[in-house]
Amino acid sequence: MAANVPRLTPDQHQTFIAITGMIGSERGGIVFLDAPGKTFLLNLLLVFVRKEKDMAVTVASSGIAATPLAGGRTAHSAFFACK
Repeated sequence: MAANVPRLTPDQHQTFIAITGMIGSERGGIVFLDAPGKTFLLNLLLVFVRKEKDMAVTVASSGIAATPLAGGRTAHSAFFACK
């Protein structure tokens, strides 16, 4: 993880610091990302959470959207397992 933090753009770095601060304070929140480099930033955040907080679930609306995310799954497969 430490090797990838310097690769963040200034905007990504600011967002990374803000989100990790939200996680660290346990106050939560909602963040919307809209710019190039979302997958890189999201995967870095997933590494942070899984290293520091043990568990992170990666959910996307479609299989195509979930594919590039570390451990990514569709919302249906994550929450509504078929019986």
